[in-house]
Amino acid sequence: MPTLVISDLHLGSKFCRYDRLCEWIAGLPDGIELVLNGDIVHAPRPDTREEHLDLLDTLKQMTATRRVVWVAGNHDPECRMADPGNIEFKPTHRIGENIIVAHGHQFEARNLLTGICFLVFRGLYKLHLKLGGPSMHVARYARKFPTFFRVFRSGISANAVQFAKKHGCRTVACGHTHYPEDAVIDGVRYVNTGSWTEEPFCCLFVDDGVMELRKNE
Repeated sequence: MPTLVISDLHLGSKFCRYDRLCEWIAGLPDGIELVLNGDIVHAPRPDTREEHLDLLDTLKQMTATRRVVWVAGNHDPECRMADPGNIEFKPTHRIGENIIVAHGHQFEARNLLTGICFLVFRGLYKLHLKLGGPSMHVARYARKFPTFFRVFRSGISANAVQFAKKHGCRTVACGHTHYPEDAVIDGVRYVNTGSWTEEPFCCLFVDDGVMELRKNE
């Protein structure tokens, strides 16, 4: 059964590219499985776009004709669907024997140095907004600090690879960083499907031995 994996939709957020996302979901082939790899809902906040949450009903209705799996991200615990239909909620998900899907927030490097760096970065981001800088998702702002962003991503990918090895998998698919990647690290394929808050919008396609990171044009 063909499977598509996407991540970081951030429904309800002003950063979500909602129209493009709806077009893509409406065009999904019949029968294809859909794995939602975390941060599907941004979280209840004053700027929440309620109309975005209508897409949750669409996803629920889709479970009548296709399998839909929702892997937990760091934003998702605040989302409560009154009636999720047949959506499967999981902390992680396996596709076949060799692919494991995890959002990626659980792989952040946690030590004193990274903790200090995150505090400084968060402070700069808040200052940027307070001084009237252009509004953007925090992950996009992080790209303004290439060294910090690279260290952040490399910590996640390294820990994700170790997680895959522990579970006997040759591929690990993540989101969280909002940065699409497809690389082989220490013998394990690490794929990141990016986000729907900024281009390029990507998905991981898996079917009968074929696996590729695709741009959603």
